[in-house]
Amino acid sequence: MDVLPGRFGRVKVVTGPVKSDKERIIQISLDRLVGSGFNTNGFLGEGKVLVARHPKDDNLPETIGKHNVLVTDSVPEIYSKIRESTGIVFMVGASHYGQDAVDLTDSLTRSNRRAIVSGLNLDASGEPHGVMPQLIGLADDIELAKAVCNKTKYTICTKKQANRSMLESDGKDTRYIPVCHHHFHFPDLPRTANGASFTLRTGEMFSGKTVKCEGDVAKILKTIGEERVAMFKWINDQRYGQEGGKKVYDFDDITLNDGRRLGGAVLVRNTEDMAQYLAEHPEKREVYFSEVQFFPGIFNLVSELLSKGYHLQADGLLRTADRKVFGETAMLACLADKVDITHAICGQCYSQATESQELALTSGETRTKTVNVGGSDLYEARCLSCLEYAVVENPFELKSFDIKNLK
Repeated sequence: MDVLPGRFGRVKVVTGPVKSDKERIIQISLDRLVGSGFNTNGFLGEGKVLVARHPKDDNLPETIGKHNVLVTDSVPEIYSKIRESTGIVFMVGASHYGQDAVDLTDSLTRSNRRAIVSGLNLDASGEPHGVMPQLIGLADDIELAKAVCNKTKYTICTKKQANRSMLESDGKDTRYIPVCHHHFHFPDLPRTANGASFTLRTGEMFSGKTVKCEGDVAKILKTIGEERVAMFKWINDQRYGQEGGKKVYDFDDITLNDGRRLGGAVLVRNTEDMAQYLAEHPEKREVYFSEVQFFPGIFNLVSELLSKGYHLQADGLLRTADRKVFGETAMLACLADKVDITHAICGQCYSQATESQELALTSGETRTKTVNVGGSDLYEARCLSCLEYAVVENPFELKSFDIKNLK
């Protein structure tokens, strides 16, 4: 729930596997825009809302529900359709586009327009699909669309919900089907009732994501005991008076911004340390990763652990203080069963925050490194309007949208 109203411009990402509810989610939004009388001139660029769709998104891409949409594989063409009165832009099948779709999405939200992008989360090899991680890196809201595991019809899947896509051949035709984590790795083996799961909590700094994870982990510790739980923390993440000098596999506290601490975290340098620790402690099947943006290779490790039936939770930042993708957090969002984005309150105007302001940049300094570990001594939550940093040149320049045009 929003504590205070925020700026109109923001990015929502809808993502999921083949045959999921992505198109239905978009259709419902378009139906509402028409039914409310908000948009009366169609979605081809004449009204307040523009809907563009990549031709590879569907065999019949020209319509979504009863609505005609612009079909194009050219982001510059989408850009050319945006008018001064255009307040909302949908890009459907956005992961099929290139980096220019990411640039346009960023320009839309900077100009106080609303961008809704949808597309596949993962390809048939299990890797993030196209530019979906870069789009997720700009997201203020994420909605995961689920499908039904194709193996359900063979009565070998007990989970039913699918968030993966894979290729299946019957000897004549090859097609994409939706499957769960288990059947992506083991297509013909029955799935146990207590299979793998992965929850990711993200948001800007001071948004409460770690507090939410701490609450979940505390419940798990109380229920099943610490002997079955592993918590990992980057060895260089020392904040709020914590002392350094500890060694790999020493125990340490995860510090929260409110001063509380969650003890029992295992200090690691990298994902190799995590994999080794779990190999030596096979009884630990519940795993929590703190601040996943600090771990290169975390996507591959999480994917491997899901194939082995682990239950995983993680928290981390989607983007840096200059709105660049931070580590592999956005890639993990493509893999997750649940993504929870939390938001803080802007420290300047008190509207909803979406960004992490590095305070040094407010005095004219240039950002020289991506990783600068700190808390309230170095950062402040900001909305995009109050964010201060050197803006990178964007090929798609848009004049600021006046919200009065929505009336």
